[in-house]
Formats: sequence, structure tokens, C-alpha cells
Amino acid sequence: MDLAPGAAARDRLRRRIEARIDALPVLPATFTRLMALDPGAEDYHERLVAIVEESPTFAARVMSAANSAESAPRATIATVRAAVTRIGSLRTVELVAAHAVAMVFVPREPWEKAIWRHAVLTATAARMMAARARDRHLMPDEVYLAGLLHDIGRFIMLAEVPDLAQQLEEGRWASAQELAVAERGLTGTTHMELGAEALRRWRLPETLVLVARDHHDPEPAATSTRVGKLVALVRFADAAMRPASLPGSAGLAEADDHFIAQALVGKLPPFVFATEAELAQLVRLAAAEGEAVCGALGIGETLTALA
Repeated sequence: MDLAPGAAARDRLRRRIEARIDALPVLPATFTRLMALDPGAEDYHERLVAIVEESPTFAARVMSAANSAESAPRATIATVRAAVTRIGSLRTVELVAAHAVAMVFVPREPWEKAIWRHAVLTATAARMMAARARDRHLMPDEVYLAGLLHDIGRFIMLAEVPDLAQQLEEGRWASAQELAVAERGLTGTTHMELGAEALRRWRLPETLVLVARDHHDPEPAATSTRVGKLVALVRFADAAMRPASLPGSAGLAEADDHFIAQALVGKLPPFVFATEAELAQLVRLAAAEGEAVCGALGIGETLTALA
């Protein structure tokens, strides 16, 4: 039975969902200030500490991560400066960025949290794969944000039409393109189009907009371009992290290294250099690191509420 609405109803629904973009709250100022930091600057660490210290919410998240069992400090970390030093500047930026965006779209239901977990794990995997590319033009912070924000359109659908969004999330699609067709049939738009427009309204870099728009494009930009490489990294990370993120899947813990490598080796971007064994190890490490961030955010397997 075809549950898709008629053309007129679908058009009204599309306009309603797109109107949600106009009503989006601005991203926390902390997020935009983080994006303005230059990782190569001599005072990068000092400026990062100052930004985190100014926000009690973000400071609490960073302190919690530094004092977690996963970080295993010998003594309690009592200052933001010590916390940033403990977990590192890169993980601090990733943790604060993820929390800042999650404050706009707060996940409550388990399947909503699973979508956020997938975003965080995808971001982590994309950043780790970029390190294997040995391309100085691929900045870790930008690659991470591209992965973190690539599915932001799914949250816009979720906020405006939760029942339809859940119906789409629970569908078993043979490919990302099949999901896009289903989205357009039900809502008149796709999460890629919505995500790109939302990032543009937030005045984020055009590279992030294009990744959100093109990460499921069957004919993406050539990987000889910087944008094309970002898209390819996020596409691969999206596929690599899906088994570890979605409820009801077998997950990486049940899959052996050979299975992981065979399932993903054909999707590896041509500019990323890794053997099958290295690929399996990277995927597992990315999942573990991503889960650590999710745990600090309160959206890990324990499904703790996000404050």
C-alpha cells in the first residue's frame, strides 16, 4: 500500500518542514568561536581553554570527560586547563562542537539518540581516515565538523514531522539513494537538501554545506578537489560507522576484522592509504573513540539524558 501523500499535500508538508529552518535557533556563540580558532597559532591552546572556561555547560562536559574512567586520571582533574591538557585540544574541540549542535536538536528517544551517535561516530571516523590521506589541505577540525553535520537535515525532519521521520528511519533501504527517494515521496524534500539549507542559514563554510548536500549523491564531486575529498571521507565514514550506531544491528563487536575489511575496502576513497588490517583497526578505533565522546555527551549506550 502506497502511504505517500498526494502532490498538493506533499508540497504543503515540504513548505512546513522548510519553514522549520527559518525558526532554527542560532548555534551557541561558543561553536562559532571554536570555528574561528587557528590550530596552527601559537596561542591556540590558551584561547581554547579561555573559550571553554567562559561556558559552565561546556566546561562541565570537558571536566567530566577528563575525569572519566576512559581517561583514567591518577588524581581528580580540578581545572579546565588541566582537563583540556588531559584529553587534548582536538578531543576538547570535538566534544564542545558536538554538544553545541546537540543543544539545538536535543535527542530524547533512543532512536533519536542513535542518530546523534551515528553523527558523532561518523565525524570521528572521517577525521581518522583523513589522517591516512596525508593531505595537508584536509584540516582535522573541518573534517570532523563535516561528519558531525552531514545528517543535520534528519533532525529538521525529526523536529517538524517526528512520525514520518521515524517511519523513514525504521525503513530498510537498500541504498542511500533509495532512502532519498522515500524521503521525497513522503515529504517533498530530502534530508540532504534540508541540511545544506540549514548550514547555509547558519552561515557555516560552503564546504560544509556541500558535504551535507552531496554526501549521498550517486555522482559526487571528483576526489581531486578538496570538497570532493571531504564528501568522499564522510560517505565512507557514514558507511563504516552505521553498523556500530543503529539499534538492532549486529555491530562491530560481533564482526571479525576480515568481514569489516571486505565490506568496506571497495568503498575506501582512493586518496586514503590503508591495508585491510589497518582499515579494520581504524574502524574499530574510530567507533571506540566516538563512543567515548557519546558517553561524555550522555548519548551513549546507557541512553543517559542530554542536559
